[in-house]
Amino acid sequence: MKQGSIHARQTMTVHGPAAVGATLDVEVRVAEKYERAGRRHVVLEIVFSDAERPVCTSTGSYLWGYATR
Repeated sequence: MKQGSIHARQTMTVHGPAAVGATLDVEVRVAEKYERAGRRHVVLEIVFSDAERPVCTSTGSYLWGYATR
């Protein structure tokens, strides 16, 4: 993340259990990016999966590079 980014909001959706000791794959996707009131926003979707299926999906909203120094 760029210096000064602010984590504004996050939702988690649990699709099913993960076994203790399981190794999960992680995929990050930029779901949306936009500018509002001169501030850049980005929405990231992060999917955690085991070998068979998604276990959890996280969607987070960030103010991107908010700090000016």
